[in-house]
Amino acid sequence: MAVRLAQRRLPSGKIGLYLVTTINGRRNFESLRMTLPPDRTGKREMLELAHEIKARREIEIQSAQYGIIPKFKQEQDFLSYFEELSKTRHKTWNTVLLHLKDFAPRELPFKQITQHWLNDFQEFILKRVGANSANVYLHKINAALNRAVKDGIILANPCERIDIVKTKPTERTFLTLEEVQRLANTPTKHTEIKRAFLFSCFTGLRLSDVKRLTRREIVGDQLQFRQKKTGGFEYLPLTTSALQLIEPLPASDEETLFKLPKSEGGLWTHLQVWVTRAGITKHVSFHVARHTFATLALTHMKDLYMVSKLLGHKDIKHTQIYAKIVDDRKREAVSLLPQITL
Repeated sequence: MAVRLAQRRLPSGKIGLYLVTTINGRRNFESLRMTLPPDRTGKREMLELAHEIKARREIEIQSAQYGIIPKFKQEQDFLSYFEELSKTRHKTWNTVLLHLKDFAPRELPFKQITQHWLNDFQEFILKRVGANSANVYLHKINAALNRAVKDGIILANPCERIDIVKTKPTERTFLTLEEVQRLANTPTKHTEIKRAFLFSCFTGLRLSDVKRLTRREIVGDQLQFRQKKTGGFEYLPLTTSALQLIEPLPASDEETLFKLPKSEGGLWTHLQVWVTRAGITKHVSFHVARHTFATLALTHMKDLYMVSKLLGHKDIKHTQIYAKIVDDRKREAVSLLPQITL
């Protein structure tokens, strides 16, 4: 194994710095994204920094050969690492980061994240949020630590040695077909919200996907799109009702199908006014439309696997929640039948 510092003249005329690593005869070039300044003092300082990076890389490679994590990696700040990961992930990561900073306001070296520390953080978070949210937050930390294992920062994920709080079943609000019809018959000045919500009732799409839909993703009588949450590419046949809600289609392929408020708070407020005007007393968010599609589909299709595919679920266990709702409705309906005394 050998690591050496190399210099190359770039097209701009500047001198770039590289590390050339040779392991078992295989050579790898790594740009340090550094160039030498023209003045002697700046050049000397830049080379000193480059040699320090070279020394660390040698330690990393030698440590990896013996299954050892270098001390400087163990001292790396987990909060900064988690924050960097959160930039390309769901906004829930930012929420977790805020809780982490409240629990550990100063730097948090990776070496301090132990089984004991994770249990303490879980107790801390359970005083702030419910079990379901705590479960989601701990799994984000688990994902970050798994990434750190792949990045060679830690040898093993300490989350594997703790019992993450279990989720609890929650009641899922949904609308009956009669309530959906009532909404369709109820006028509102916010027609785009009405169209989008009803479209979700007939397709099961999340708000994040409804907002992004363009004409390009409507191909004949089906929808071809990539889910924002999972990244999976989906093909979804559209019912006659769903097609009517998007007619006429926009003129441009890039134009969105629905012109919804940018503020989710504003959207929720207008949605509630419309729902109340329809005489529906349920607490209705936009996601209720997705629940409505799932329960209606299971009620009429009775095919759990097919409904799972229509919802874009990667695991059928997520769809089974709706199957229980449908079973409960059947039980409720049976209980309303006339009874006799035996």
